[in-house]
Amino acid sequence: MKLIKSIVWPFVRDYWIGRTFIHRLGQSTFSRASEIGLPGEIELRALCSSDDSSIASQPDSELAKRYRPAQPGVRCFGAWIGENLIALCTFTFGQEYLESGGFYDLGADQAELADIFTTSKGRGKGVATALIKYSTVAMEELGYRTLYAKVWHSNTSSTRTFNKAGWTQKCFFIRLYPQKLKSYLHFEWRLQ
Repeated sequence: MKLIKSIVWPFVRDYWIGRTFIHRLGQSTFSRASEIGLPGEIELRALCSSDDSSIASQPDSELAKRYRPAQPGVRCFGAWIGENLIALCTFTFGQEYLESGGFYDLGADQAELADIFTTSKGRGKGVATALIKYSTVAMEELGYRTLYAKVWHSNTSSTRTFNKAGWTQKCFFIRLYPQKLKSYLHFEWRLQ
C-alpha cells in the first residue's frame, strides 16, 4: 500500500479506498424501529432540535462535532444512557447530500448512512449495531427503500458492525480525485 501511495499521491488530491454496504427495504428482521432495543438502560431514538443544547454539553466533545442539527436532508439517531448520548448515527439525502459532495447517485427514496460514532462508554456493548438496526428501520418507516454506507478499507470494526446489523457488502472500491480535475476516477469490484 505504501508503494502504491508513493507512486499515485503526487497526481491525486484525495482518495477513498473502502467498501460499500447496502440495505434494501424488506431486508430487516424487524418490522418497526420500536422493536429494536438494548438490555438495560440504553434508549435508542431519533434526535430532534430539542436535543441540540443537550448534545452541545455532552462530556465527549466528538459528539458535538459530528452532530448535524435538524435540517432538511439530514436525520440523526442516538443511543442514550440517561442524559448522556453514547452513540450517534447520521443519514444524509436529497439536496443536502448533493451539496456535501455526495458519494452515491441517490434517488428520492435513498439515503447514505454518512456517520456512526460511539463514545468509549458505548463501545463493546453492541450499541453501534443496535443503533444501525434501529435507524435503518426508522428510515424505512420514513419511506426510504435503499440505504448506503461506505467504510474505509482497513476499518474492520465498522465492517463487522455493518455485517452484524444485517447490511450487505456490495463492492470494494477505489476512488481517486486527480490533481487539476474536477471529476474523479472510480474503480469497483462487486462483492454480491
